[in-house]
Amino acid sequence: MGVMAQRLNTQLFFDPRTKQITNNEFANSMLAGLPPRKGWDEFYKL
Repeated sequence: MGVMAQRLNTQLFFDPRTKQITNNEFANSMLAGLPPRKGWDEFYKL
């Protein structure tokens, strides 16, 4: 998420209860998508 915040040049607010970014729809849509490659899934847990 830090890399996303840097790339979008904005501050992101994450709600751990809903596991979504609350203040940026584009960044929130980046959380959804294809699962990570095998062996990388441990780095993508929310």
